[in-house]
Amino acid sequence: MRADGSTTPDPRAWSPSPAWPEGRGIFLLRPLLALRRGEIRGWLRDRGESWIEDPANEDRRFARARARAALGRAATPCAPPSGDATVLAEACEADGWGGLSIAREALRAADDHTAARFLSAACLSASGTSRPPRGEPLRRLLAAVRDDGDVTRTLAGARIQAAAGTVRLWREPGEAARGGLETRDLPVGEPIVWDGRYEVLTDRPGLRIRRLGGFAGRLPDATRQGLAAVAAPARGALPAIVDANGGVSCPLLSPVADVTVSALGQARLLAACGAIGREPG
Repeated sequence: MRADGSTTPDPRAWSPSPAWPEGRGIFLLRPLLALRRGEIRGWLRDRGESWIEDPANEDRRFARARARAALGRAATPCAPPSGDATVLAEACEADGWGGLSIAREALRAADDHTAARFLSAACLSASGTSRPPRGEPLRRLLAAVRDDGDVTRTLAGARIQAAAGTVRLWREPGEAARGGLETRDLPVGEPIVWDGRYEVLTDRPGLRIRRLGGFAGRLPDATRQGLAAVAAPARGALPAIVDANGGVSCPLLSPVADVTVSALGQARLLAACGAIGREPG
């Protein structure tokens, strides 16, 4: 499949749930990954068991069906890439506001497949979205951030900036116009995930969460001063808490009574890049 240009990642016995964020913390185990279909069918036949055949398995419109047919003709499979995105994920640093950063030299040193896999996961982890960037847009972004020039791009809901020796990724505040960063009522005593990036829990009724963009002027003076420490591209997408009286606060800038906000991006990145070797818990 890779020989035909597919961006299919390396298959792994353990992987995080693809259902993000509802499936966060859940991992998938594939104990039969190393077995061919014939071996599994033979094992079932020996025990008098049957199975359901997916008709897509023989549909040549799908790359996996064409790849299986090629393997059936004793074709030599494409060797899996040798790089390890785990190293890049562990070298990536998280800021206090949900953003990620990594040295450009680390991306230059990694092979193309490994660097692309990491960058795709980093875009999703910084943005909280669920459709990974692939193909030509991802290749163009990787080439740009590996270069020496300044870069400002958006991809998969993430804003990517590279300057000097560092690549930084944040949530793109402009996504609000396309349906992201929505305003939500906060239930009492029940954690929710906002924008795929933060887990939020409150014990106080009457609160709502929304993006900070357009509301920063309503923050308390002390909190607004703290906003200056946040990278400018990240400010508009910060989570803002609005109370029943219209008061605005930001738990990531200063504590808010009865509200807890936890960033999820770094944990998601580590899981997506294989840095977690077994299911948590």
